[in-house]
Amino acid sequence: MKERWLSRCLNPGCRREIEPTFDSIKHAGTGACVYCGGYGIKADDDALVYLMVHQRLDAAKIGIAKAGSRRIELHRSTGWTLVTTVSMRGTRARFVEGQVLKLWSSLALPYGVRAEDMPYAGYTETVSLAARSLHEVEQDLEQALIYSPDSDG
Repeated sequence: MKERWLSRCLNPGCRREIEPTFDSIKHAGTGACVYCGGYGIKADDDALVYLMVHQRLDAAKIGIAKAGSRRIELHRSTGWTLVTTVSMRGTRARFVEGQVLKLWSSLALPYGVRAEDMPYAGYTETVSLAARSLHEVEQDLEQALIYSPDSDG
């Protein structure tokens, strides 16, 4: 399920407001909080927002990764092709990715792949290119970048 709901982190040291989806909780397995969860990119990490496509699956994927991680290479190894990357801090990367995913959800766009199509996870950050063209997906990313808070400087 793609719908987000306003929640509060249960970690006493955090207690920040978060907006998880059921799918993100179900598949992350390490907690829903993007600030203190046991996974992923932290606020001050050097990070990348990336856009990839998979021709055979007719899908696009938005994602974030720590700078220097193997995340993009792992997806490449399963047939994904890199379209673009943008460097920024972790907080801004999470915001940009989240804005794109919120837009896709508000448009009721279907995921581009099934969980079993992605051995390195991330199917909830995909969209069907039959439902949204690559040009539209690139515009979605550009708009999220324009309207994201510039927390990098």
